[in-house]
Amino acid sequence: MNRNPHVAVVGATGAVGIEMIKTLEKRNQLIVRKIATIKTNTDLRQAWQRASKEATQIPGTLWAVWTHPACDSKLEQDVYGDIHMIQHQIGAGTR
Repeated sequence: MNRNPHVAVVGATGAVGIEMIKTLEKRNQLIVRKIATIKTNTDLRQAWQRASKEATQIPGTLWAVWTHPACDSKLEQDVYGDIHMIQHQIGAGTR
């Protein structure tokens, strides 16, 4: 069983997966368009780091980065790790 949400969603071929992708693309279309102008993995990484550091548009930037053609497996895993840590911070703040 694949536990990577990016692979699970992007790799989905059924009707549910296709609808989920359409919904995420529509919901995040402004950020996806902005991120789509980025050409290199380095610039893509910097865009993600800015968004996560400033805590702005994290869900949309997450989707845009993970689906960007310049996103390699290293960046994908780094983003996944950042999201994991952000979840811990939110949980700690809630407690």
